Amino acid sequence: MRIKRVTIRNMYGSYSTDVSFKPDVNILVGINGSGKTTVLNCIDWVFRLDLASLSTVQFDEIAIQFQHDGKPYSLEVTQGKDFLSITESKSGRFTHPITVKFAIHPSQVNDDRLLKDLVDHYRAMTPDRDERPLWSFISEMPAPLSVSLERTISTEIDDTIYFDAQNKARNPKDRKLRSGLDKVKDVMRMRYSAYRASIHSLNEELKTSLVISAFRTPVSILSTKTQTSKDISLQDVARLEKRVTTILGASLGSESASHHIAAFFANAKEFAKHAKEVRA
Repeated sequence: MRIKRVTIRNMYGSYSTDVSFKPDVNILVGINGSGKTTVLNCIDWVFRLDLASLSTVQFDEIAIQFQHDGKPYSLEVTQGKDFLSITESKSGRFTHPITVKFAIHPSQVNDDRLLKDLVDHYRAMTPDRDERPLWSFISEMPAPLSVSLERTISTEIDDTIYFDAQNKARNPKDRKLRSGLDKVKDVMRMRYSAYRASIHSLNEELKTSLVISAFRTPVSILSTKTQTSKDISLQDVARLEKRVTTILGASLGSESASHHIAAFFANAKEFAKHAKEVRA
């Protein structure tokens, strides 16, 4: 995904900007309060579908034009008198917007306790049937990672706030000076570790699925391969089941896997029993 343009109108009742992004590196430079963080926040709110922020911070419109899988898209988030509306106008794929009815209009939110209640209210919302296509599309977009470089660094990763304060060692000689780049590397290591853990989890799921698929083979199919081989007894099946359960049970640790293995050997025992009766 590549963001091409961000337009903000009347944020906080007074701030408006229109930023076009180049394909490679983009640097936002400005004095404090010039709106650098506001641009990053708007990108974050839209692509994370942060309805709580979009419904409690006052603005007229946030529009983001971007390219995904080689196709152009444009997301527009607008605040009306009673509703927040999220639409996609470029691709023609989504005919129904996401709409949120304001509990209180954002311009009237001026109390911290009220804000907390509103955040909980909006975060609990789920899409209706017509909203699901656009909701799913936005949710599947890559989550943005914003890092701000100041005297200290802070960033939000999922629901965790990472904050690296100044080193407060008792002995000044023990304090290590760390650049902003060092702190960015710390954040990226955290993100990499999270992705690596996710890949490990997916690999374990794949391994379990492959093993389960082997035990979904009908015993009747296997029987065609054993007609000319040594007869299989119930004791043989029981011994094999014990060995398989011992070897795979600990490594898989899945109720679904255990269920399919047990069902496979139950069918195998029935087959062995039937084969014995036929021979008799």
